[in-house]
Amino acid sequence: MTLRRLATLVAGIVMVLGLFTVVGVLPMSTYTKQRRETLAIDQRLNGVRADNDQLRSEIRRLQSDGEVQRLAREQFGMVLPGQEVYAIPSLRVDAQVGNTARPPTKARVRRSGFWGRVLFWR
Repeated sequence: MTLRRLATLVAGIVMVLGLFTVVGVLPMSTYTKQRRETLAIDQRLNGVRADNDQLRSEIRRLQSDGEVQRLAREQFGMVLPGQEVYAIPSLRVDAQVGNTARPPTKARVRRSGFWGRVLFWR
């Protein structure tokens, strides 16, 4: 085999490997990237569909008179004409009402001895 034939053979092999890289590997990386993006979008789409189903069921529920009356009573204290409302005070004590005491503070620890004076010098 002559040197010229060997150089041609090596150049041919390099060209075939380069062509394989361009035709095979690069599109494959693009394909895998697009596949990952497609899976992420599919997951997002499934979440949006689930949210839509939940909202549709809530819309159906809110279109009934009973649900509208229940929400009007609970949230706004409304009643139908002829009904009476009785307010019963709660037995729970709200922690924020009437609480004027200061929150507890951290107790400062004083250390005695040489290292106590060095580390806790304040």
